[in-house]
Amino acid sequence: MGGYLNNSPQNQRDYLVWDHPYVYEYDQLELAIETFKASQGEETPQAIRSGSQELWMMQAVYETRKGEDNIWTPANVRNMKAIEEMITAEDGEWKNFCFAESVDDASCSKNEAVFSPLGLFSDYDVSSITQEQINKALQDLVDDDSKWSDMQMFFDINFDKTTLKGIRTRAIFNFGAPIQDGKTRYKTEVDRQYEQELVVAGYQDDLQKDIDNDFQTKQMKTVLFSGSRRMSAFTKTMFGDINYAGFSIIFVVGFICFHTRSFFLGFVGMLLIILSFPVTGVIFGLIGQIAYFQVLQMMVIFIILGIAADDIFVVVDAWNQSALFAELKGANKMETKVKRMSYTLRRSAFAIAVTSSTTSVAFLANVNSKLMPIKAFGAFAAIIVLVNYFLFVFYFPCILMFWD
Repeated sequence: MGGYLNNSPQNQRDYLVWDHPYVYEYDQLELAIETFKASQGEETPQAIRSGSQELWMMQAVYETRKGEDNIWTPANVRNMKAIEEMITAEDGEWKNFCFAESVDDASCSKNEAVFSPLGLFSDYDVSSITQEQINKALQDLVDDDSKWSDMQMFFDINFDKTTLKGIRTRAIFNFGAPIQDGKTRYKTEVDRQYEQELVVAGYQDDLQKDIDNDFQTKQMKTVLFSGSRRMSAFTKTMFGDINYAGFSIIFVVGFICFHTRSFFLGFVGMLLIILSFPVTGVIFGLIGQIAYFQVLQMMVIFIILGIAADDIFVVVDAWNQSALFAELKGANKMETKVKRMSYTLRRSAFAIAVTSSTTSVAFLANVNSKLMPIKAFGAFAAIIVLVNYFLFVFYFPCILMFWD
């Protein structure tokens, strides 16, 4: 197979419209950066956490619970401070991920690692801050257009400048790249990038668990958002859904055995379904030269199980019907089988071809999509439907005759 069904690492470009002007400009910038880095020497390691990774940037979104109308209360502000102190604690892991002060200083940047709304209250002791002090700080900010322009990103669109109430705010944590995970020192931002993203996503997931366990309150909920967490959650969900394929396979095999009254036909039929995947992989990757393969394409198994089971039912029913026609009886058992199979193929092959071809063309329409995962899924699904058809038309009749 040569790795044609190997999973392609996810990245932030998966769901981008590649020919969009903005994406084109972004790609040109990335290419220029990569070219510059290559000119500096491919083996030259980049300073630890000296590069910024937008995909890893984490936002701690603080939002009021249902029934609460203001995030800017003393209790909520104190909770925000506790959460941010937990994340950035010196004895924690943040120091291994934060954006570095400089190429010569790997400590967390004082100005670029964390952007927090709590800077508004730097004149007060947050542990004992009052509502009056919060309101004064907010009013001073609202009255100063220059400061408001700088701090507006911490306020939701429904923030009321009159009542000084809002329902959410956020803190931003900038991650640096490349990271060092234990003894593994990644050389650059793109060195085994997917591995680095998994480490970062795992760290952020652990932070969310700590927040859920110790810092969620009746007045405010806190959720961590980042591109890494989103991609990690998407992948986990997709792989989790694929686990259901096992139950689907068991059910389909059981139903085929029940309908055909043969465990042998059910088992061999399922082998043909599974065989369609490596055959499709060769056509898709080796012949079609399509290198992109993601979890989404594996979801086609749920579709192909239904199509293949239906093909088996059509062929077996036609075979059983052929036994009722006297004109199909030959001089001996083998001649009778040949005549029956000839009838079976004439009756079933065309019907299966019609349903398979229309299904394949429907999937092929997705190739026009501007999103690579959808485009690749459409191509893979279209191919596997046709592969499944030819496998069942050429091999299943032989299995039927052997079984009978």
